Amino acid sequence: MAVHFERAGREAEATRFVTRAAERAARALAWDRAVRLYRRALELHGAGDRRRLQIALGDALAGAGRGPEAAETYRLAGQGAEGELSLELERRVADQLLRAGHLDAGHRALDAVLRSIGSTLQRSPRTAIASLLYHRARLELRGFALEERDERECDPAALREVDVLFSAGIGLSFVDSVRGADFLARSLLRALELGEPTRVARSLAYEACFVSNRGVAAQAKAEARLASATAIARRRGDEYLRALCLGAECIVSFHAARWERSASAAERAEQVFSAQPVGLQREVSSVRFFWAVTQILLGRFDALAGRLPDLVRNARERGDIFSAVNFRSGFPNLLWLARDDEPRAREEAAEAMRDWPQSGFHVQHFCDLYARVSHELYAGEAEQALAVTRAHWRDYERSLLSRLQFIRVTCVDLRARAHLAAAVGRPWRRPARLREVHRAVRGLRGEGVEWARAMASMLEAGATCVADRAASVSLYAEAAASFERARLPVHALSARRAGALAAGRGPLP
Repeated sequence: MAVHFERAGREAEATRFVTRAAERAARALAWDRAVRLYRRALELHGAGDRRRLQIALGDALAGAGRGPEAAETYRLAGQGAEGELSLELERRVADQLLRAGHLDAGHRALDAVLRSIGSTLQRSPRTAIASLLYHRARLELRGFALEERDERECDPAALREVDVLFSAGIGLSFVDSVRGADFLARSLLRALELGEPTRVARSLAYEACFVSNRGVAAQAKAEARLASATAIARRRGDEYLRALCLGAECIVSFHAARWERSASAAERAEQVFSAQPVGLQREVSSVRFFWAVTQILLGRFDALAGRLPDLVRNARERGDIFSAVNFRSGFPNLLWLARDDEPRAREEAAEAMRDWPQSGFHVQHFCDLYARVSHELYAGEAEQALAVTRAHWRDYERSLLSRLQFIRVTCVDLRARAHLAAAVGRPWRRPARLREVHRAVRGLRGEGVEWARAMASMLEAGATCVADRAASVSLYAEAAASFERARLPVHALSARRAGALAAGRGPLP
């Protein structure tokens, strides 16, 4: 009908039909079709309420995970807008840019939005950690009791403040963990004061993720936060909240070193996220990333290989720098090394980081460091592996990412393996480098988790093997057993093979 009206010159009627078709497509979650139709409606001269159509187009682009395009569309819709609508559109611009990993533009947009609620983006990591500790202390003192109030009973300005703080937290999560956790703690505190249950539950789910990344000592608190969020989701029958809770279960389980449970929760969360009528591509990408890491840890290389090319291609097509880096660097990058394709591994990691900001040290810089050192160790370039580690270690320490147990354990092990490999090649520097290895062993044993103890045993076996191959055999066996208990089969296989080589039996069949 729209085509017939347009050909007849009745553009107002054509616009109405195209808009209705776009709305039906959006309700059916056919986001790309909705985008095409809303754009067609905007092209027609009969488009009267242009801002409404632009906002709807922005929502469809957000639903499709096309963050940069959504941000630009919201920006255009905000031109000339006033009051709460103007502020809400500014929030959406910042939210979409940050979700897609466009950090510089996202930070600029976020600064403006935060100023509108009397807040700022903490510039210093130390200032951010102080703010986080303060707001976490306030949460503990207040408690998590909830006196529910309907959204319609709440002050709209107060709700917007919660939404701005939440957007800031989500946008910075999995990039700048400390600042993200601070904004989410503030969002949760304000939501609890208001009593609006959906906002409380979503903040509780994310707070569970951030608490859990401190490691095994924080698991009880993380699980309590998640249980509270899940209870609200069930009580309200809210599928959006259920999806967030499944995503949080994936991340909380990951930081508890329950790799298989994390992978299973990621798969379930992805299905529920994909059925939601709101744009949750960042959440989908996040659980896919944790799923990808678990596949490497569990040795399920074929499962990852079957999906990784599509994940990378999809991220690049949507302009999602965040996901493109996550899937091409760090642990997923090991897939190419597992296939003996070192050049491809290097190429993917290097290309991924070209579009990422070089200032600061984010989670993505950790992923890049892990990939680059792994490349050098794989190639037998121990000195270069050590040089790469040293070049970035101070930035890593200043970033406060060492507060996250998984990253801390991984980095300590990574640097120690570089020291160990370098100790073999240059005997005159061996004592100093082995001292660094033994220092790492002590630190890893103090982490209180089996997988860190297993890495410590593997490093200790390697250090022993440098001077006494025979004495290292039993230590490699101990490391293999510890890796098995930690549900890390590839690591266990590596330990057994190293033990066989140390015993002079050659490679395992």
